[in-house]
Amino acid sequence: MVDPEGHIQYYDEGDWHEDDDDNWWFDDEPHDDDWLNDIYPGMFNDGWTAFDGALNQRMATRTGPGTKYTEDHGTLPESTEIVIYAQEDSGGTPWVLVEFVRNGKLVRAYTGMKRVDVEQANLPKTTKKPKTAVVIGDTTVYYGPDAQYYLAVDTPVTAGTEVLVYGVDRDYALVEYAREDGAWMRAWIPISLVDIK
Repeated sequence: MVDPEGHIQYYDEGDWHEDDDDNWWFDDEPHDDDWLNDIYPGMFNDGWTAFDGALNQRMATRTGPGTKYTEDHGTLPESTEIVIYAQEDSGGTPWVLVEFVRNGKLVRAYTGMKRVDVEQANLPKTTKKPKTAVVIGDTTVYYGPDAQYYLAVDTPVTAGTEVLVYGVDRDYALVEYAREDGAWMRAWIPISLVDIK
């Protein structure tokens, strides 16, 4: 269910770096792979580890870790197969970033930690220090880091939109922004269209 080459990368404050495989990451100064693996265990070069998990109830999904984000995929049945990538605390409530299949397409979305059975201590935490950026060209957005993921048909991003970058996977950036209707969402857009400030 998961593309073995597709994993999210998150970062802390610092500078952008690129490795020999065209993967980007963010750290406070250049370090060797061992140091990076200490900070991001199991998530450098080979990407983020997908953790097995199971739903213990129906799964409500959001595009970001909180109820302010859009609920584009509704509520999914408890039988939905998922894998889990990371956790994020939002206002004292833990959320997890999960991946599942919807209508034959992959989707990454957030759901409450309480809805899944997984060892919380093993899950990496997403960044609390996103990078500000501006979108430099009109673009469609996806619910994952390439065209194999579900396309967010009704939510294009226009040039000049300010976004927060939460990660980079392959040629796509995970960004947060306010839609024209005022709703907040996180989605994936081509990194070539993101101008990091």
